[in-house]
This record gives sequence, C-alpha cells and structure tokens, in this order.
Amino acid sequence: MPSSFLALVVSPAEDRILAADLAGQPAGRYLLDSLADPEMARQTIVLDRAGAPAFASTDIAGDVLVIDARAWVSKRALADAAAQAVREQRCVCLMNAGRMLAVWLPTGAERPPSTDLAALLESSGVAVAVAHAPEGDRRVQCLDSIAALAEAEQDVLLERATDAMRRGVRIRDPRHVYLRGRLICGTDVEIDLGVVIEGTVTLGDGVRVGAHAILRDATIGDRTQIKPFSMVEEATIGAASQVGPYARIRPGTVIGERVQVGNYVELKSSRIGEGSRINHHTFIGDADLGENTTIGAGTITCNHDGVGVAHTIIERGAYIGSGCRLVAPVRIGQDATVGAGSTITRDVPPAKLTVARARQVTIEKWRGPRTRRKTE
Repeated sequence: MPSSFLALVVSPAEDRILAADLAGQPAGRYLLDSLADPEMARQTIVLDRAGAPAFASTDIAGDVLVIDARAWVSKRALADAAAQAVREQRCVCLMNAGRMLAVWLPTGAERPPSTDLAALLESSGVAVAVAHAPEGDRRVQCLDSIAALAEAEQDVLLERATDAMRRGVRIRDPRHVYLRGRLICGTDVEIDLGVVIEGTVTLGDGVRVGAHAILRDATIGDRTQIKPFSMVEEATIGAASQVGPYARIRPGTVIGERVQVGNYVELKSSRIGEGSRINHHTFIGDADLGENTTIGAGTITCNHDGVGVAHTIIERGAYIGSGCRLVAPVRIGQDATVGAGSTITRDVPPAKLTVARARQVTIEKWRGPRTRRKTE
C-alpha cells in the first residue's frame, strides 16, 4: 500500500450505529483509529455527507481513499484494494453483500465529481473495478444494523482474547470472555468464562477470576481470587485476598492484603485493613477498617442520613458480631467487641465488650393476630 494518501471518511449525520458502544468504544472510532495508523495514512479528513467537497473544486494530489464511516474494513482488505488500484491505474471499489464500502482512487486516475459513494459508481468518467474481501477475512462489512454491530463485536472480543492468551493468560473459553477494555496481566493469570473486563484492569501474578465476574477500572494484587458472580468497580484489592462469590466492590474501595470478602458483601468508598474478614451478607460504606478486624454476618454501617454521608472508623483487631448496625459517625476502638444484634450510636471504647440491644421479654398472655385465634 502506498505510504501517502488522503482518506475522506464520509459519515451519515447522527448515525446511532456509529455512536453505539462496540467493545468499549464508539463503533465509529475503529475505522478512524485504523486510518490514523502511521502505516495506513498521511492524512485523514472526516466529512459529513452534506458537507463533503466535490473533487472538481478541490485540488488533491496523490492517492485518495473515499470510505463510508460505517465500513468495517481490515487493513489487509484496504492494502489489496490499493495494490489493485495502483496496478490497474483505475478506481477500485470494496464491496460486501452488494454494498460499496470504499473506493480507492490512485494517483493519475480521473477524479469523480463527488465523494458520495453511490455517485462514484454512477459517474461516467470513472472506471471502477471490484475488490472482494480476502478469503477468510470477515472484517469487510457495513455497520448498518444492530446485527452487524454484534457480529463485529464478536470478532473484536475474540481477537483480544486470543492476543491475551498469546501473552500467557489462560482463558477457559475465549469466545465467552468479554475484554471490552484494556487488560494488563502478570504471569499465571486465569480467567473463567463469562468474565467482563471494562476500562483498564490490572491483574497481578497468579490472579484467578471466576465465572461471570465483572471488573471495571480495577487493580487486583498477586494471588488474589475474584470468585464467581462478583463485581469490582474502580477499586483496588491487595495480594492474597479473596472476594466473593456474589460480592460487590464499589468505587473508592481499597482492600488490603490477605482480606476475606465473602458472599453478598457490598463495600463502598471504604478502606479495609490487611487480614480483615467480612464474610457474609454485609454492607460497609464510607468506613475505615483497621488490620485484622472481623465483621459478622448481616452487619451494616448506617452511613447515609437522607442528606449526606457520615464516616465509620473501626480500629484494628475489633470484632463486630452478627446483625449489628453501626450508626455513623461512630468509632469502634482497638480490640473492642460489639455483641451481636447491637445498634451502636456512640463510640465504643477499646478492648471492651459493648452490647446495645433491648432485654428479651416474653408476653405470656398474648393472643396473637386475629387470624390465628381459635374460634370460641
């Protein structure tokens, strides 16, 4: 392919397909990124159909590629079309399923009066040859429907998964892993089926990502396990930790090393000290947990008062029993124990047991709801 050409990308106005997300970026960006490659083009101009200048009034020297912005065209296909155009010194049109996607105009070829692709075929002064897609190359199509968008996305995702495997990542099912963002991996990383990667995700050495996990803009430390059906978003997790299954790590969370975060645990804007355990059905939001803290099942931090958020501090070594409610702002002292079922509204002193619950009472003569009373 000649190293110097002008690419005129003709774009339909407000095309919803071009604006749709395709594996992490607008579909229309893929063609522009390809043309912006130094090996592909010296200059690329993006034009509206309505605003495209006519060749007759524009002095263009050198080769010209007129291409539909909805085209999904591989570099190999463009190179073959360019080679044919230069060899035959006439326009070469890339076709797929009867639709024209691109027309290559080599140096010296007569310029047509319009950049409209359909008009190029109709122009009497232009001799057009057809270049078909190279055999086995599926990436010559028009993104003019949701079905075409889905097919193109499958190709991109499989290509990314294959590239990751070449770099040493074990992907259990490359056709069902969705690398919609940038994946940075250490050694001995394994990703199970159904995993979605978005934004920039960094996985350290020996990381295991379980089936159907979703990772978005996350950093995962060495030897950490993200178990199935967990979501980690804009968060950092330290080495040798476990998250999930069915855990949700929300933005702003930083988890230390050797931390256990179990099933149905939600963390938000919190710092979790190393060696801590939060294993069951718990919400921790806007909180700082020291090292080696334990949070019992069903415990929540009551961080929102309907207007704003307040902070909870749990110092190192504290043990929070099951079913507790920590009403922020509140501080739990070092090595303190909070009895199960407590509602804590004031600071808890260090190294002591604090219990905040009503005394259990049995009502002996209670007759129960009317629907349960015996007929007299």
